[in-house]
Amino acid sequence: MKLLKDLLKYSLGFIIIFFVYTFKPFLKIRFGILYAERIGHLANTFDNYIYSRNSRGKFELAIFHVNSSISNKELHRLWKISQKKIFFSNLAKIIIHSSKKFKIGKKLIINWDEMETIPKKSNTKEKYITFDKKFFEQGQNILKRNNIKEPFICFTSRDDAYLDKKFDKNYHDFIDFDFNNFHQSINFLINNGNSVIRITKKTSIEYKNPSKNYFFLTDSRTDHSDIFFLTQSKYNVFGSYHGITNLSGICRKKSLYLNYIPFHLGSLTTMSKFSVFIPKKIYCKKNNRLLKFFEINDLINLKYNIHYPGNFFQDNNLEVIDNTEMEVYNTIKEFDENYDRAYTGSISNLQNRFWNSFSNSNEIKFLRDELCISISEIFLENNKDLI
Repeated sequence: MKLLKDLLKYSLGFIIIFFVYTFKPFLKIRFGILYAERIGHLANTFDNYIYSRNSRGKFELAIFHVNSSISNKELHRLWKISQKKIFFSNLAKIIIHSSKKFKIGKKLIINWDEMETIPKKSNTKEKYITFDKKFFEQGQNILKRNNIKEPFICFTSRDDAYLDKKFDKNYHDFIDFDFNNFHQSINFLINNGNSVIRITKKTSIEYKNPSKNYFFLTDSRTDHSDIFFLTQSKYNVFGSYHGITNLSGICRKKSLYLNYIPFHLGSLTTMSKFSVFIPKKIYCKKNNRLLKFFEINDLINLKYNIHYPGNFFQDNNLEVIDNTEMEVYNTIKEFDENYDRAYTGSISNLQNRFWNSFSNSNEIKFLRDELCISISEIFLENNKDLI
């Protein structure tokens, strides 16, 4: 029975590949797999692919097979209404398997590097995702129902409840950050006339704030509410770098990235234009000192892999140090006070010293001149010895 199914599947795939090649001069169709179980992939996959497709300047239809469960159905829906030349069908899986089986049609397949490219250059363009009337009407209903006043700022940070470790064996606990360390910052922003919304699907860390302008919709959060808040906020504060941070990138929303790890220049290109970051520090037990910023970048580029089977930093005799509550507060205060000002991060002496400490001039030029990414000035001021 399985043999018959495989025969039919591969025969269908072979026939379709033949016809696609036949009509290629008139209509270009390509096929890919969408790894939608992680919101980071769901966000970046289309953003990168659309940039790549547009860069070629040729008309192209894409058909994606959704590999597993969809991490956020509203984001998936928005991509479908935003891009008329992208479709979804299990047919794509058959084509891809047949291409591998018979070693034909390789150019018809949208490969992983095209969908998850580093450096990420799509952030320099206008956003590709759009929002419809339904999206905004539902969002306004949420704001009214919960008495959330604008402007609102979103906070998110992952902890040890973020991943189900029964199914995900990659050790990423070094990314986590205690949400309670935002307390002083949240009060500062609320006192300045903002609402603050905490965004997360799962958490093991309780945080309570008595202000009527602090919100954590634990019982009424939905895929839609997460996307609405993060895309329509004044800006987002990310306490750790994880999948959901990519929403600011695909919406080209200037945001603040704290506890940034793993820190290397290539990954900074996933940030939205004009964003600001501060990395976690790393203590080298072997040398009995903190690593300088360029040393962290070199280390990550040479050795780190997101699928490393274990604790990468511990195995390399390194200790990861979270940003302190005061570092977080000072950076958020600085970011908020400078939010509406023109970008000046490139011209300070400290910024110049920091960026010039790295050897890859092409990446630095892209980050500074095109994405206008900067590291917090006050963070640099307090860590000059690490430049």
